[in-house]
Amino acid sequence: MVLRFTLSPQVARHLSCCPVGVRRRLLDELAHALSLPLSPPTVSSSPEVGLLRLSSGFEVGYRLDRARGGLELLSLSGPGRFHLLPAPA
Repeated sequence: MVLRFTLSPQVARHLSCCPVGVRRRLLDELAHALSLPLSPPTVSSSPEVGLLRLSSGFEVGYRLDRARGGLELLSLSGPGRFHLLPAPA
């Protein structure tokens, strides 16, 4: 299944604050995790909301809408100082 991938403003802001190496590792892990089934296909057309914990310690909240072919990253938190990134002003 091909999905349209979007980032919430919070996730985009957090990713822009990460050093390039951390961002690259995070996106590589995320791509690998998303290549696996997130959950078994269901007959429901309701969006699925879940949380992925990556091997680096980052947690990514997502909404998967199979009916519309969309995947939105809703939240991002990580190990160390990355979970303390400032909230928007």
